[in-house]
Amino acid sequence: ILVAGHYPRVLVYGALWGFIRRRDVLYWADTNLLGILLKNDRSLWIRRAILRGYFGRMLYLLYASTRTRDYYIWACGPYLLKARLRCLPWPHVTSQSLGSKACDERRTPFQVLYVGRLAPEKAVDRLIKAFWLLSDEWRKMALLRIVGDGTERESLEQLVRELSLKDAVEFVGAVPSGRVNKFYEEASILVLPSHREHWGMVVSEAMASGLPVVVPFWVGSA
Repeated sequence: ILVAGHYPRVLVYGALWGFIRRRDVLYWADTNLLGILLKNDRSLWIRRAILRGYFGRMLYLLYASTRTRDYYIWACGPYLLKARLRCLPWPHVTSQSLGSKACDERRTPFQVLYVGRLAPEKAVDRLIKAFWLLSDEWRKMALLRIVGDGTERESLEQLVRELSLKDAVEFVGAVPSGRVNKFYEEASILVLPSHREHWGMVVSEAMASGLPVVVPFWVGSA
C-alpha cells in the first residue's frame, strides 16, 4: 500500500488498516523540513514523537527532495531509518524539445516566466516589484509573463498599473497542463518566488525543458 502523505485523514486510516492486516505499507511525502522548523511551533516535539511511531511501521519512506529526506531523519533519527529511505522523484511532463537553453541576451524580448496559482504564498507581487526595479533600458528588452490564475490576480493587475508596467507584464491566465510546455520553450528563465512551497512542480518541468530557474533556497525543489 502506497500512502501519499497523511491529509486527508482517510490516508492515515488506509495505513493503519495496512498495519493491522500486515501489509507492506510505503509512505511518500513532499514535506519540506525547513518549512516545519521555521514555524517555531512549541508542539513540534509532540508531532515528532507521533511521527516516529507512525513512520517506524513503514516498509519504506519515499522522498523527492533532500528536504523531505531530512524531514524523515528529523522525525525518526538516522538509526531508525537505516536502509529504509528511497528516492522517488516527482513525475512531470517532459517537453518534446529538450536540451540546454542558454540565456541568450540577443533574444528579444527576454522573457521572465512565472507559472502557477496566483495566491498570497506564491509572492508574485514580489516578482513584479523586482521587475520594476530593473533599469528602463533593461525593461524595454524584457517581458514578465505570468501564467496562471487565482484570488490575487485582481490585486496583482492593480499593482502592475500602479507601477506603470502594463506594457512589460503579460497576464496569460489559466492554461491547460498540456499547453504549458509552449511557455517553457518560449521563455528565457523561470522564476518561482514563493514564500513557502513543499516542492514546486514547475521547477521540474522547466528544467526538463532546458530552462534556467531562479528559486529561493527555502522552496523544496531548490
